[in-house]
Amino acid sequence: NQDRVFIKGGQKPHSVASNQIIVFYVTSPSMGIKGYAKIMDISSGSPDEIWAKHSRQSAFSKEEYMTYVQGKTIVTAYLFDHIKEISQTLDLDRVRSILGTFNHQAGQKITISEWERLMKS
Repeated sequence: NQDRVFIKGGQKPHSVASNQIIVFYVTSPSMGIKGYAKIMDISSGSPDEIWAKHSRQSAFSKEEYMTYVQGKTIVTAYLFDHIKEISQTLDLDRVRSILGTFNHQAGQKITISEWERLMKS
């Protein structure tokens, strides 16, 4: 199955919903946005609940997952159909010139129209 899940510590952000776009920033060597996916579903729960629900879609082995969630009481799983790779990396300067600001470390919500502007640039 091609669907995948992105696991992040903490509760589901109130501003994130299904059918939004999640972008993937690559630190090295690209240092820019290299891919994106449409969010199909988001769920939060204990690490055990999320593993039981999403282990099949996870790129983590159970041991890797347990190491990642150690000390976390709540994790959030973002389920998406598949990652679409961008042929030309969107570097931060280019993204910031279009959006004004962009926080690649903490995450930032952008609109679909902003995303479309990025993809056309």
